[in-house]
Amino acid sequence: GRFLDSLTDFMVSFLVYLVLTLRLISETSNPLYWFLGGLSFLSCLIHCSYFVFYLVQYTSISGTYLSNRADENITEEDNAVYDRGELSTLVYFLQRSHVFLYGWQDKAIEWFDRLGKRLGSKSKPQRLSGNAWYGDKVFLTLISPLCLCTNNMLLVFFSLVDAIEFGFWFVVVVGNSYLFLLQVWKIIKARNNLILEI
Repeated sequence: GRFLDSLTDFMVSFLVYLVLTLRLISETSNPLYWFLGGLSFLSCLIHCSYFVFYLVQYTSISGTYLSNRADENITEEDNAVYDRGELSTLVYFLQRSHVFLYGWQDKAIEWFDRLGKRLGSKSKPQRLSGNAWYGDKVFLTLISPLCLCTNNMLLVFFSLVDAIEFGFWFVVVVGNSYLFLLQVWKIIKARNNLILEI
């Protein structure tokens, strides 16, 4: 179910951004909107992956939901389960499709997270524990607006007021700035031992 849900989210979001971009181009004859629409769509995907990454990390360490993995790459265990016939061809295909569409995002967010953890623990001789870094409930609350639904609802709002271009710019500028500032704030909290663990 989780792979089908993710693939459906990707397809619907892609089509929404594509249609809105095509509308801007047809109304203005300006091909630069391909760039803005594409950048906005990529930003939306990164925001969503950022949100999902930290949510999955939190649910993993707290033990509240263990079905998702931060890295959904196909493992040897997945291959073995498939080879034994315990995993359907459809689920295996959906997982491969998920990795194809989201794998680069997951890797980018993992890299960004490792960098943040390194910067957050630089002033301490030991590394941050998983609970200290991923169990910050205030941070988890603050990243919620980066979910896919928020980005899509913003586009709905800007479409209704006939300001699609501003919606794209909002996703790119405000969304990416918000994500970056949250990560900086998280690093500063970690460096100053201000994170409350689970």
